[in-house]
Amino acid sequence: MSSIQFLVLAFLLIGVGVIFCISGRKLFKPLLSLIGFAFGVMLMQSFLPGIVDNKTTLLIICVIAGIFFAFLTTFIYSFGVFFAGFVSVLIFFNSYGTSFGANEWNIFIKLLVCIAGGFFAYFFQKVVISIITAFLGSYLITLNSWFIFDYFKSNKSITTFSQYYDYFNQVIMNSESSIALIIITILAVAGILAQWKLLPKI
Repeated sequence: MSSIQFLVLAFLLIGVGVIFCISGRKLFKPLLSLIGFAFGVMLMQSFLPGIVDNKTTLLIICVIAGIFFAFLTTFIYSFGVFFAGFVSVLIFFNSYGTSFGANEWNIFIKLLVCIAGGFFAYFFQKVVISIITAFLGSYLITLNSWFIFDYFKSNKSITTFSQYYDYFNQVIMNSESSIALIIITILAVAGILAQWKLLPKI
């Protein structure tokens, strides 16, 4: 793909993010497949880079795992809700973990906390679903807006999905991450309020 195509994709994903933010609770079942796909890719990205050196092979494995979990979460709803909570805690660790030292926790402790997040999502589905979809939408809006800004500011060149993924990681991990995370949090809170119709009417 060319940089222009990724620019178009970024605009589309911002639109998807807005829909997630304001209507995610109503659209959760169709979104489960996307959440499952994201989990499969993240799982392989976490464990395989030290095992598989070839980037193309790694990408293929990630896509296959993503498709597998997409089908699994779509056809087994309870499993899907559980994993939506699991993945959300995992993303939370990756994004906010440095602020309270979670990055230094043992991998098994992180896993237990993620599992607890999955059970919490299962037992408090409506509330958790609105939180998950609002944060997912705010991520898409913020990170893709950041990419569009960089594209026009410095002619940012991205031609592969691995570069696209790496770029998002850099935004979250670099010196500007606090700004991005503040924007993500504000948009997510607004999304949650919108889903529960708690925003003040203008």
